[in-house]
Amino acid sequence: MWLAILIFIIPASSSAQTSKPPASQPESWSLKVTAPLETGVVCVDIDRMLSFYVDVLGLKVVADAHTTAEMSNKFGATPAGYRIVRLQTPSGERVKLVQPNKVAAKSTAGPAFVFERQGTAYISFVIAGIQDVAKRLKQHGIKLMSTDPVEVRKGVTALFAQDPEGNFVEFVEYADVASYRPDLRK
Repeated sequence: MWLAILIFIIPASSSAQTSKPPASQPESWSLKVTAPLETGVVCVDIDRMLSFYVDVLGLKVVADAHTTAEMSNKFGATPAGYRIVRLQTPSGERVKLVQPNKVAAKSTAGPAFVFERQGTAYISFVIAGIQDVAKRLKQHGIKLMSTDPVEVRKGVTALFAQDPEGNFVEFVEYADVASYRPDLRK
């Protein structure tokens, strides 16, 4: 079973806009995100998943916690409690691996192609050195969706792989990442 949990941290003291838009325009609103996006992956075997995300991809463990059945039931996460391990990339994004204390049976086999899965389908890492990443994944016996990285359009090379539980993970390299994400220029 694959489930993504996206968490946005919203400050408790968010203030309303001070100026109102003209009556002909709807009032604009946006989340006040205070940290990079975090993705959650519900796991059957968290230790096997940690081996992939930490040992193969090089993410760092920043927290490892357990939640009681009472709290996780109240939160609507799972009735039996869970373990959550937070991993972080060098640029601050986080992947949260979550293993319920009582793991539900996986309902169906995953799709043969990434975009055949509806809903949240994959985690995407924007990286440098995609050929090196492909080589490392192959060395660790990780299932790739193509033999090698593919130039999906001019200046954009991508590769899909599967983690140990069949979740799709995308690696994308942009020849000019600043043109893709000009908002990140320093």
